[in-house]
Amino acid sequence: MKKKLIIDCDTGVDDAQALILAALSNNVEILAITCVFGNNSVTQAAKNTVRVLHEIDCCHIPVYVGCEKPLKNDIMMDQIRSSGSAYHGSDGLGDAPHATTGSPPYDAVIRSEKAATAICRLIHEHPGEITFVALGPLTNLAIAFRLDSSIVGLFKEINIMGGAIHSQGNVTVVGEFNIAADPEAAAIVIEDVVCPTNLFSRETVNLNGAEWVWHSHWLSRDTKVVKFLREITAHSIDIDKTMWNVLFSPPDLVTMACVIDSSISTKESVHHCFVNCDSNPHTRGQLIVDWRDHLNKNKNITACLDWSVDGFKELLTKVI
Repeated sequence: MKKKLIIDCDTGVDDAQALILAALSNNVEILAITCVFGNNSVTQAAKNTVRVLHEIDCCHIPVYVGCEKPLKNDIMMDQIRSSGSAYHGSDGLGDAPHATTGSPPYDAVIRSEKAATAICRLIHEHPGEITFVALGPLTNLAIAFRLDSSIVGLFKEINIMGGAIHSQGNVTVVGEFNIAADPEAAAIVIEDVVCPTNLFSRETVNLNGAEWVWHSHWLSRDTKVVKFLREITAHSIDIDKTMWNVLFSPPDLVTMACVIDSSISTKESVHHCFVNCDSNPHTRGQLIVDWRDHLNKNKNITACLDWSVDGFKELLTKVI
């Protein structure tokens, strides 16, 4: 039986790679893609999503537009948005040229229903069956929780790419992009979840990665999908190599690989987690992990602590 997914994303370069992997995987059925602000505006994220689906001939997957700003009008948004555009390009997809196969059918793919209401509807239509994959800020899911609290117990599983479990932030001292973009939304989701909830932090993902020699070989084939991947990732790969000095390990792509094949996540730990929503710009948006159970509260999050590079490479080679 195929795993039913709702993918919530702020489609930039790493989201695009994750969407391609999921859409082309034989054991996955994407029921919906919901878009949120983050790497760029929610409108641009939706356009990017349709463009990705168009490039891989998957325009049958419906796309829903969600929140264009965080729950609280945050003073950190300019800093977060500029961080996203510097990595993903001004359009979110590396400023790569569009394909020559015609314009993406935006009007046909983007639905009029809002993302949060679509999430609520689909969860009720498939109770206990849907795996939710959050690749951007958690605003859409938080609003869905508040619109209909009964859905909280109806997910099969929630997977979150976000947070810095060891407080090594990438947009603030301790804050990771997706959580820091809307701390209030992240707090709602992480405090309200009752289903199995897995978290893939940027620190964990960047512990290791595929060698760039392997990556070059993987993207050396002359197929439509591979060519598109080469074009949209050229800018971000250069930053990864020269500025961040990391191996090939896009967090959204690694998260999606672990969702599709749970054996890729090789080490996990369950803890009580919560989000700091104070006004201090240095600590706002910090994901706090009660590593030693000081608070004696429910252990609500399963944190991935390590993952298999070999399993990751095997999956990418098989699917793309």
